[in-house]
Amino acid sequence: MIISLLLIITGIVFLSTLLYRMAVYALPAFIGLTIAFWAYHTGAGAIGAFALGAFAAGFALALGAGLLAAMRSGPLRALVIVAFALPAAYAGYSILSQLAAAGSLSPFWRDTVSIPGAAIVGWSAIARLFEPPGSQKDDARMSISAKNVRA
Repeated sequence: MIISLLLIITGIVFLSTLLYRMAVYALPAFIGLTIAFWAYHTGAGAIGAFALGAFAAGFALALGAGLLAAMRSGPLRALVIVAFALPAAYAGYSILSQLAAAGSLSPFWRDTVSIPGAAIVGWSAIARLFEPPGSQKDDARMSISAKNVRA
């Protein structure tokens, strides 16, 4: 009983950390998967759909990073950042809602847990996108910046 409780807590911490680190990539992943499913259903085959989806996701990520690096206008930068943060918040809501449902919570408590969690994930994506390129503590930490586009 105690071992399973510790494993559940460890899993939740691991998933939360993964969600925080990968929140910025929700929009490119969504675009890549949408293009891949479209290509597969139009007859491109599995390999062609994967290649096209990977290219679309990479292009969306590079385009977002390039726009953030090139734009100096605050409102336009904020628009790009919100475009990346909204899918991250939705992904956070979906994941936390499913975790709460697995815990047999009622719909009221599921939303009570999921909505603040979505806000936290969205704000963490915004904070990661507002980081200046030179402020990264180590190269293993991922964020969209001009430094990562040039590398």
